Amino acid sequence: MPPGKHKRWQGRYRGDVADADVTVWYNPRCSKCRGATELLADYGVPAQRMLYLDDPPPRAEILRVLALLGETDPRALMRTTEPVHRTRPGGCDGG
Repeated sequence: MPPGKHKRWQGRYRGDVADADVTVWYNPRCSKCRGATELLADYGVPAQRMLYLDDPPPRAEILRVLALLGETDPRALMRTTEPVHRTRPGGCDGG
């Protein structure tokens, strides 16, 4: 990794993440997904990519991830900037 490339992350979480099974819910068009996998690779953390658009996770997995994040509303996981969310009745707030 080039010096200082991910300076703000150096030393933070590294031990915990390196020992964990890491799965990135991955969308190849998403710059944050690509950046997350690059960051993990730079630190030598193996990560699986789950192409969630092609193979959506089961309800139980979504609930598990929400619990890990301390969230209860699945909309917290949604990409609200996608055009589909701006064109649906009620938008992302379900209203």
